[in-house]
Amino acid sequence: MASGWLRGTVKAVLSGDTVIVMGADTRGPPPEKQITLSSLKAPRMGRRDGTTKDEPFAWESREFLRKKCIGQSCVFRTDYKVEQLGNREFGSVFLGKENLALSVVSAGWSKVNPVGTTRSPYFDELEKEQAAAESKELGVWSKDEIAIETAVRDLPPEGSYTGKDLLEDVGRGKPVTGIVEQVLNAGLLRVTLLDSFNSVVVYVAGVMAPKGRARAENGAEAPEPFFLQSKHFSEKHALNREVRIVLQDLDKYENLSATVYYPDGEEPKDLGQELLKNGFAKVFDRGVTAGSTKLRELERTAKQEKRGMWSNYVPAATNSAKLSDQFTGKVVDVVSGDTVVVLDKESRTERRVQLSSLRAPKMGNPSNPAADWAVDAREHLRKLAIGKDVQVQMEYTRKITPAPGMVVPPERQVLAFGNVILKGKGGDINLAERVVANGWATLVRHNSDEERSSIYEALSDLEVKSREEKKGMHCGKAAPVHRHNDVSAPAPGEQKRARFIARAQGYLAFLQRAGKVKGTVEYVLSAQKLKIYVPKENVTIAFSPSGIVTPQRASPARDGQAATKGEPYGDEAVVFTREHVNQRDVEIVVETMNKGGTFLGTLTVPGPRPFDLSLGLIENGLAKLHEFYDSGKPGGQQLVMAQKLAKEKNLKIWQHHVEEAAVEDANGSAASTAKFEPQVVPNVTVTEVVDGNSFYVQILGEDSKIESITEQLKDPAVTEAKLGAPPPKGSACVAKFTLDDLWYRGYVQGNRGDKVDVYFTDYGNSEQLPAERVRPMDPSLAPPPPQAHLWQLAYIKVPSLEKGEEYAYDSAGQLSSLVGGGKKMKATVVLKEKPAWGTAKHPRTINPKCHVVLSNHGEDKDINAQMLESGFARLPVLSTIRNPHYRAATEKYEEHESVARKQHRGIFVYGDPGDSDDDMDNMPVRGRR
Repeated sequence: MASGWLRGTVKAVLSGDTVIVMGADTRGPPPEKQITLSSLKAPRMGRRDGTTKDEPFAWESREFLRKKCIGQSCVFRTDYKVEQLGNREFGSVFLGKENLALSVVSAGWSKVNPVGTTRSPYFDELEKEQAAAESKELGVWSKDEIAIETAVRDLPPEGSYTGKDLLEDVGRGKPVTGIVEQVLNAGLLRVTLLDSFNSVVVYVAGVMAPKGRARAENGAEAPEPFFLQSKHFSEKHALNREVRIVLQDLDKYENLSATVYYPDGEEPKDLGQELLKNGFAKVFDRGVTAGSTKLRELERTAKQEKRGMWSNYVPAATNSAKLSDQFTGKVVDVVSGDTVVVLDKESRTERRVQLSSLRAPKMGNPSNPAADWAVDAREHLRKLAIGKDVQVQMEYTRKITPAPGMVVPPERQVLAFGNVILKGKGGDINLAERVVANGWATLVRHNSDEERSSIYEALSDLEVKSREEKKGMHCGKAAPVHRHNDVSAPAPGEQKRARFIARAQGYLAFLQRAGKVKGTVEYVLSAQKLKIYVPKENVTIAFSPSGIVTPQRASPARDGQAATKGEPYGDEAVVFTREHVNQRDVEIVVETMNKGGTFLGTLTVPGPRPFDLSLGLIENGLAKLHEFYDSGKPGGQQLVMAQKLAKEKNLKIWQHHVEEAAVEDANGSAASTAKFEPQVVPNVTVTEVVDGNSFYVQILGEDSKIESITEQLKDPAVTEAKLGAPPPKGSACVAKFTLDDLWYRGYVQGNRGDKVDVYFTDYGNSEQLPAERVRPMDPSLAPPPPQAHLWQLAYIKVPSLEKGEEYAYDSAGQLSSLVGGGKKMKATVVLKEKPAWGTAKHPRTINPKCHVVLSNHGEDKDINAQMLESGFARLPVLSTIRNPHYRAATEKYEEHESVARKQHRGIFVYGDPGDSDDDMDNMPVRGRR
């Protein structure tokens, strides 16, 4: 081409005949020139202020030229200037070999201007193209009056339509299309909406760009650094482009923010992300929704690479640091609406975790009351998470500086933040999302360099939604006032202590009469002492399970009390109690109150598998019974048996326990029976009769697990395990009993190919079953101990089934008739035996064999006496009984034996069978006389 031609890029299209061309990019904004195509006169567009209206086809003319050349490389030159028009430059612009002026005229979107002495070098060609367009009635040459009328836009008055109006019309998160008419700064655009020609100002969501006017320290106003460079970036990529705008939100000044996508090849680009990537903006929380994490990563990368406005960036000192470890555990404490304590499953240590980027109302302390809604926020999180299994993804830490005079341990000066995921059958629940969605916490507005939650944008959406729906503390109502009486901790001083105990005493009668009382464990003071809130009485009490002692943990000196040294397993016992009952909803039965004002009784966590705290501690070797514990109370026998088993296994506190020397039994024979004070068991039922003297019972009452076991066995998921090889000998199983075709817990006594010998651990009977009716036991069924207890009638002897003695079957039948039918009976345990037969692994040996007096409720004559009178049992020889107490009790039954003797019943049908041997070795064997 001839000299005078320049290269550039079309930056903007002002009308159907005028463009702005910019030069090549340099370190700063490039030079630019406004060019009106020589000898053309396109229709003029109207003004927003209403002073002028569109000429017909003005918008279409501008759109034709805009779509053809915006952002395109071109060559251009100035043909002439018109001084009367402010030295406006007229010139020729080529896109490659295409003359823009000829293209516009040939499409009918501009007329050739014959006025003036200076004309386009291509004037003749322009007139020829105009004639052709006019003959075809193209564009502005149209004769269609309707087309001419509709080609004039009805422009809404300036300021009549705002971003708020657009958000209300379209909705948050919905897209609209428009053309960027002006770039006020890199992150602030004026857009004409294509569907209505309304003009709105839009902030690019998530970013803040340098401003064109900022007040300096001396009071003068000047552009911020990199204002021109960043503005040029947005103009280069978005000005006069057709963009897609996804509406986000309004700020408090009703400024609309939106994500702006501009065309760039096949895939549109996010203007906010591109500004951050090139260092022309920084992250700003206004309007941040999806993708905010990516925005911060882009900003961080730009800082590290010192791009744009970050060319002199020096990382600021921060008190936060990134974390990346994860662990699984159980929530054992909810400190506040945004903080939980999780027991690490692997290390068995408690870890305090604050939910990332959340701030809930602060809980109070003795010197400062709780903030409004703090108690409600914590209660919401407690009900959601306490006692649940969670997965924790740690994200960052933050150091805190204690206030003057405040003593904070070093480990508490570093706060750990993370995401806590609640694992459940219905799907995973993110605690942070649930808390924010229900309006019990707000989002922290972080500095740009601070670490934050990996789901920050999702939390932002949820917070906006919870505010709109007025959930939780956003409801607009006054926060409720939480007041209750606290008799859990006496104040120092004798008089105050006496008044405190008197106040606690006032609640004793109410709690005793109420029976089972619902409450919530507020705090674990020690392994066996708890603070429990009782809603029914609106009081907080100190409570301890009665009858047990747990090892003490070490405590420092405070409040005038000397430091105490910890006992072995003291800390582990506290962890156990916190894990199982802290902040749980519980049921307590208050029996009495000690002199210190602590209520005593039983505590159970209700549910499909009720948890008894006393039993749990004893079973795990973390507690022992008082020396004078009354085992006749409900559940007492189970605690005694649990302690015995813990001793035998040398668990925890029993690790170095040495059993007392065995004592002789009542008859002075083998040393197999321990001393035992008589205990009353109010309700038992006989499930299996072994012979005329031995039988299996289930102990009924609150501590019985038989109902919960039965319910579990109804679940097909527990019993319908994949059929494989039969469980091996000595393993736990579930088996389908032949008579009723129901599943029961069992123990494999033998395995002979397709036949399995099963002992039913909760009923005491045995059966040989086909292998397909036996399954391995589900782990969820294993914890409850065997419910079947092997007992025998005290003071009497019966014919032996094992030796085939005469009347042995008659004796067993007589006992079955007296105790069968599943009726409830009362038992008095007079002796307990140590197992002297079977292996220690067999479940029948877990519960000690007891010698009992069995009777029906409301009847004076017990079963022992009735067996003697039937003639199918006899008394031992009194001279062989060395224990004077046992001998005296036996003597009382002589009158019942004499009834059978006199009337020649049963074994006495031929007179006295002989008293020479207490073991009845001389009794006639069946088939012999």
